[in-house]
Amino acid sequence: MKVYRYEYPPELYYDQHHSYARLDNDLVIQGVTDLAQGMLGEILYVELPYVGRKVRQGERLFSVQPMHELMRARRIHATVSGEVVTVNQALADEPYIINEDPYDTGWVVKIKPADLAEVENLLQESNPTLKEWAAKELEAHRLEKLRLDRALGIWPQRTAEPQWIDKKSQVTLPVPAPAPRAT
Repeated sequence: MKVYRYEYPPELYYDQHHSYARLDNDLVIQGVTDLAQGMLGEILYVELPYVGRKVRQGERLFSVQPMHELMRARRIHATVSGEVVTVNQALADEPYIINEDPYDTGWVVKIKPADLAEVENLLQESNPTLKEWAAKELEAHRLEKLRLDRALGIWPQRTAEPQWIDKKSQVTLPVPAPAPRAT
């Protein structure tokens, strides 16, 4: 499934905090969704949890800080209860891996679940609620971006439309319209 240009692979489970869960034998691999990394733009750092930490489903697990100074860190919640058994240490030095490949090399943690049945509390790509929620999140992000642009005096221009944030935070802003000449 795609929402705008953001992928939601069918084999994964999703929560409404922008996380995904992938089952891998007796572990759950968790990371941030393609939509989340797209809304964040280039990622400055990831606050990784420590190995051995016990978490409950829905509890804050880690955070992701975007490069853009006006954007807050995004708190990411545990998709399942259990114990953190591995963290993706590569993200400490190269957090942009999440931007490049959130569903493969950009995973964040591996959790040994206390109860694997908790994944049933999550959404799957086939659930229309996921698409509706993701579309609302994307629209809320667009409006927030517009609000920030207005606060910075970047918007509005007369005929231009706001541009979407690129995967690497290369925001393409419209060229301002020339000021009318006094007659």
